[in-house]
Formats: sequence, structure tokens, C-alpha cells
Amino acid sequence: VENNEYRLTGLSKLIADGKKEKLPVEEYLKMQGRFKHLFTEKYKNIIPEIQSRIDRDWAIL
Repeated sequence: VENNEYRLTGLSKLIADGKKEKLPVEEYLKMQGRFKHLFTEKYKNIIPEIQSRIDRDWAIL
């Protein structure tokens, strides 16, 4: 944040400018073994919640 504004660079800027698609959070989490517990029945509702929060944050930008 600079002067009360978000400054995007790199991949984030490309996504914000519509030049690149953002990955669904599920794809990102699958690539990292430390999140494998989120794909179990017990936590099946967590990934949509995370995606919702990320989508809300991107809408603010």
C-alpha cells in the first residue's frame, strides 16, 4: 500500500489488468502437500470459504 492505494506488480498486476487468469485456490492448494488435509471429508467446506474470501479481496482491488 502506497499513499493509501494498493500497488500491484508482476503477476498480480497482470491478473488485475485482465491479461492473466487467476488460478482457483483449489489448484494452488493441491500443488502443496502441506494443505492435503483440506481435501478430506472433514474439511471439505474450507476450500470454498477460502475461495470466497480471495474473490472478495480481489473485488476490492
